Amino acid sequence: MQQSWRQDADKLTFITCVANSKPVNTAVDETQAGMVCHQEENGQLEPGVEDVPDHMIGDVNLFLYDDDDDDEEEDIKNSDQDKSVNYVVGEVEIMVARKDFQGKGYGREILLGFLWYIAKRYPGIMSEYHQANGGKRKESTIKYLRVKIDAGNRRSLKLFESVGFIKLSKKPNYFGELELRLPWSRALTEDLEAAMRAIPREVTYKRTQEA
Repeated sequence: MQQSWRQDADKLTFITCVANSKPVNTAVDETQAGMVCHQEENGQLEPGVEDVPDHMIGDVNLFLYDDDDDDEEEDIKNSDQDKSVNYVVGEVEIMVARKDFQGKGYGREILLGFLWYIAKRYPGIMSEYHQANGGKRKESTIKYLRVKIDAGNRRSLKLFESVGFIKLSKKPNYFGELELRLPWSRALTEDLEAAMRAIPREVTYKRTQEA
């Protein structure tokens, strides 16, 4: 399963964890949940220490699909799209499973950090997807990100709307879900950094003798 998560070109999955140690070298108020860069001074995380089960609070995922929107209005609006481009829809899912971490701002910071990672790593993510699914088209590109949420889940709806997702309709679908979309933009990285008031930093795992 873990190999599939990493190797499948149509998905991106992370287990989310809380930091083991006090964040360092940050200009952001540490009282704001998740607003800081949780990392050691050497910029590395130690396997078996930082990622133990007690620190895991949930997961966050991106699933990529070829755009097959058959909505007539969308077809008319997008009739001038480049036919040589494979348009892709990215569906986002997030879960904070531990109840003791719910309602404390972690969901928003996880979501912002994940969207930032997608935007920052966009060329590589789309290159992998295109190699597996692009066919004879010249490239694959994300058209928009979407999320489907139960109409009664006000907390999740508020979370995604707070970072720019917009409801496609005020009425839920057959399954009682509302779909929200975030149009893809080249400026998304800067927008997310402004929303976080910080620039996230990617950290690596500390190499061990077995590595």
